Amino acid sequence: METLYGTTAAARLLTMNPARLKRWLDYGYFVPDFRAISGSTQIRLFSERDIQILRDILGRVDEGVPLGQAFDQRANEYE
Repeated sequence: METLYGTTAAARLLTMNPARLKRWLDYGYFVPDFRAISGSTQIRLFSERDIQILRDILGRVDEGVPLGQAFDQRANEYE
């Protein structure tokens, strides 16, 4: 069984501010593989693969690559 993480737990694993990760999600830069629905609330869940992808993107951003470009580069790797 695969371990899934909530947004705050994923941000902690990435050592980034949870609000920053939530902004990336809200702006549509990244869509996690899994979602759970509890009543009228949707919960975004991150797999280990999602965490690794975000870790790669975060590394590029830390190296000075603009955010949009870092996500575009990662998307192009999977086309």
